[in-house]
Amino acid sequence: MKKLFLASIVFALVAVFNINSNSQQSQQTNLLDVKSSNVHSEKAPCMVCQKEYNKGKGKKLSYLGKNFEFCSTKCRSDFKSESIKYTAGVATCPICNHDDASADISMTHKNTKYYFCNDGCKTKFSKDPEKVLQNYNK
Repeated sequence: MKKLFLASIVFALVAVFNINSNSQQSQQTNLLDVKSSNVHSEKAPCMVCQKEYNKGKGKKLSYLGKNFEFCSTKCRSDFKSESIKYTAGVATCPICNHDDASADISMTHKNTKYYFCNDGCKTKFSKDPEKVLQNYNK
């Protein structure tokens, strides 16, 4: 009789432990589901048109070593053709790699406009733009 009683207690404890363990796993799974759904639905404003889009799902662009994301192909294209309009007037000279480029000194290469801090940097870039841009694609 004692063995039956002890076996019943052990069985009950194991059952309670399993129920508690399954409940905790279910709660953790639910928390992970909530966290991952929040990541996928995080909204961001497009820096060109200010329209909200799902962050991580937009059109991406690497421009002089900086990564940008836009709501559409059109906005990405608009940025490439006149990036200084969307960066509060700040532009990086691809030769010096300083944020002192001027809107007045620029050139377009492969549908993307680049800005320079002086005419000497513009001349260096124009001689071999691909070589200069290679440094940013490492």
